[in-house]
Parts: sequence; structure tokens; C-alpha cells
Amino acid sequence: MSGPRLSGIVVVAVALLCVAACAKRPTVQQPAIHEGVIDLREWDFDRSGPVSLRGTWAFYRDQLVSDPSALSKGPDGFVRAPSSWNGQTIAGEPLKAYGAHSYLVRLVVPADLIRPTLYFRDQKSAYRVYANGQLLASNGQVGTGAENTRPFYRPQVVELPADISNTPKNETRGYRTIVLVVQVANFHDRKGASSFRFSLVRKPR
Repeated sequence: MSGPRLSGIVVVAVALLCVAACAKRPTVQQPAIHEGVIDLREWDFDRSGPVSLRGTWAFYRDQLVSDPSALSKGPDGFVRAPSSWNGQTIAGEPLKAYGAHSYLVRLVVPADLIRPTLYFRDQKSAYRVYANGQLLASNGQVGTGAENTRPFYRPQVVELPADISNTPKNETRGYRTIVLVVQVANFHDRKGASSFRFSLVRKPR
């Protein structure tokens, strides 16, 4: 079986898993991202299923951040996602439709979480996703202008590599932190960048 076809089957399988998980389980209030942090230490992925990464992400305007450890200052502000950045305000100024910016969230997860996996629904804007400075996935071509940016539509499922999943733990408190950065570029849609929708799941053993 060819690589692209197999990849497509995996995406569909995980998507169906997410849908089935949500359908079978009673409604549970999910934790939300607050000012760039989401605490999932108490979240039971087996009982409660995937978590939608929604809330207020840290936002770096006009910056394509890849390695958060190299940042010399904090974010320019916080924006809601999933939602287009168009019209949201940073430092009192509304964001324009066109631009290349970065979103950041710190995932505080149980130290024993096995096979954490990100499910990206199809997006209309170009993006790149990094975890702890390591490139995980990309969609289209991220650039700084219309001439070097190419949007694309593609859902993806990406399991975090072992060297990310096994980042240093705080053993006494039983958690680890994964820093997720999403670079998004839009120079083609006057309504603004896609309202990207990501979920964190635990793939079955």
C-alpha cells in the first residue's frame, strides 16, 4: 500500500476514533487554554477522550517562531482560537487579514501519558507546527508574503516523537510540559487566516 494512501487511511481512522470517543462518553467539561497554557494533568484520555486545543493562545505578531527557548521576550498578546485572527486586537490594534504570525501553547500533561498525538483538521491557511522546537507537521508553504506563501487543504495526524514525549519530567508532581508553536501565514484570503482546529488524543496501545 502506498504511503499517501496509508496516511489517508490513518487520518480517517483517527478522525473516526475522535468522533466515536465523543459520541460514547457523557459530556465532560474540557479544560481550555488560558493565556497560552492548558493544564491536562487531571484529564483522563481513556475515559473522556480527545481534548480540543481551544482558548486564548499566546500570540507573536509578525514573527515566525520555531524555538520558543530562543525568545527574548513574552508574547505580544493573546488571541482566541479556533477563530480567525482578523479583527482580534493586540496592544489595542486590530489584526489585519494578511500576515504571518505565531501561536504558542504550553501543554501540561501527565508524566505517564503514552503516545500523545495531534489531530489537525483540514485548514485553508499555510502552517507549520513545532513541539519543543522540533518540526512536527506542515501544510502548504509558510512565507512572509504572497509571493512565497502557498495555502493548502490537508488533515493530518502526527504522533509526538519519543524524544519529545520523553522530555524531562517533574517526577514529584507527575507532569511534563510540551511547548507547541504554530506558525500561520495568510496572504490569500481577505477574511483572515483559517480558524485552525487541533485536538490532542492518546493513540491506542
